[in-house]
Amino acid sequence: MAGQGLPDIVVQELGTMELAMQVAADNDMALTDTLSPGDVVAIDEELRADNRVTDEMRLKGAVPATAVSAADESFIRGGINYMGIEIDFIVS
Repeated sequence: MAGQGLPDIVVQELGTMELAMQVAADNDMALTDTLSPGDVVAIDEELRADNRVTDEMRLKGAVPATAVSAADESFIRGGINYMGIEIDFIVS
């Protein structure tokens, strides 16, 4: 799904972040690699732990997707570091 990274997929499928490094190594990836919709991440079935978290997420339709979108980034780029004196930041 758009906005999902490897940590999001690990939480979605395994219910915990504890195995994220293992999944990354198994897929010859880094935790911070950018994924695109349709990319395949293999998860060893033996890694599946407690299903309570994954069952609850599926029940509620929750899909973790924590990547910063372009819209999010434009919103973030509005603080003091991005203000111009007498343009957005008025000195009185």
